[in-house]
Amino acid sequence: MMFRVDNLNAGAGPDGVIAAIKALDGLAWVSVDAVAQKVRVESMAAADQVAAALASAGYAVEALAQRSGCCGGCGG
Repeated sequence: MMFRVDNLNAGAGPDGVIAAIKALDGLAWVSVDAVAQKVRVESMAAADQVAAALASAGYAVEALAQRSGCCGGCGG
């Protein structure tokens, strides 16, 4: 899942984003692009739960549509 976080560099910054998501799912994988203000998350938590966790931490968050990573080559 992908999110735009408009105030990513405010407050605790990228570390705060990671902490908010890890508090929800300690096994989540989080990638932060501070320049583009985007956060990519791989988690067992639902996108709305991740967005709510970020909003509760004080971040302005918007879920972004993400293209499928499937190339279709395996036929699955």
